[in-house]
Amino acid sequence: KDKDTLDFIRNLCQNRHVCIQSSLAKVSSKKVNEKDVDKFLLYQHFSCNIRSIHHHQILAINRGENLKVLTVKVNISDGVKDEFCRWCIQNRWRPRGFARPELMKILRDSLNDSFKRLIYPLLCREFRAKLTSDAEKESVMMFGRNLRQLLLTSPVPGRTLMGLDPGYKHGCKLAIISPTSQILHTDVVYLHCGQGFREA
Repeated sequence: KDKDTLDFIRNLCQNRHVCIQSSLAKVSSKKVNEKDVDKFLLYQHFSCNIRSIHHHQILAINRGENLKVLTVKVNISDGVKDEFCRWCIQNRWRPRGFARPELMKILRDSLNDSFKRLIYPLLCREFRAKLTSDAEKESVMMFGRNLRQLLLTSPVPGRTLMGLDPGYKHGCKLAIISPTSQILHTDVVYLHCGQGFREA
């Protein structure tokens, strides 16, 4: 809980390689729907630096973790721990005068334990919370930008229109409306399999 120590370790992580990794959860094959597993094939062996990961990737990883399909962890390089322990001994809690070897061993063991049991989980929670918060904000902003563009699109007067929602597994959804905005027809077509060519 020492503020200076936590500030030091946070600053240290800013300049070091910290990555987020996801893999298929061990229990997923027994308990999870196969369709859910298929959705997260891209993230079964995924690793990316937290400074270069995209917002949509964070949201997808979080969804996979919530569905218990993916296991996610933050990986901090061993160099961070070594430099942190060295700083604590030499700068923060430097023993005055000559410290006996057995006391130095206690101090080093305490630092290793505090990093592994307390500081590392704290950093992981902070990184995940910040990544998720930034991704959610960007997602809402993008939705707003897309909706704004859609609402500002000028109408097409006097024309019959067809709207298309492309889809692969669940087909392409179609809707046809008249010049007076009456729904004339809705349909789902599967253009990629079977009678796809005829339907197209």
